[in-house]
Amino acid sequence: MAKKILIHFLALIVFLFCAGPLLLTLFGGIIPDAALLSYPPKWFSMKPSFAYYKYIFFGVVPSAYEERGAMRSMITEEARQIPHSMMNSAIIAFSVMGINILFGGMASFAFARIRFKGKSATFMGIVMCRLLPAA
Repeated sequence: MAKKILIHFLALIVFLFCAGPLLLTLFGGIIPDAALLSYPPKWFSMKPSFAYYKYIFFGVVPSAYEERGAMRSMITEEARQIPHSMMNSAIIAFSVMGINILFGGMASFAFARIRFKGKSATFMGIVMCRLLPAA
């Protein structure tokens, strides 16, 4: 029982180490600037807001940007491109995934059913190529 608890605890630590930067980024997006930049940090004392996400995806300028009735900043060109860039990334990711499933299925059938010389070397070569990062 103690071994199982230790394994779960170590898995939780590894998860937090790997997912920590993503969680911190998402958390930083809903916390007001004053809370993020204050010393000592007051992350949990201020009300979270999704105003910055509305700014990026819909162009609604947050109330924190209003200064005496005037807007300190309108939506930038970079912020306008984020939804389009995310859509392009999703299209590319799903296209590559579909191609990999198609050709991976055919290759796995060949390696499972057909016997040929150099089968294990070819299989290891394919596996090693999949581990290389994209250029």
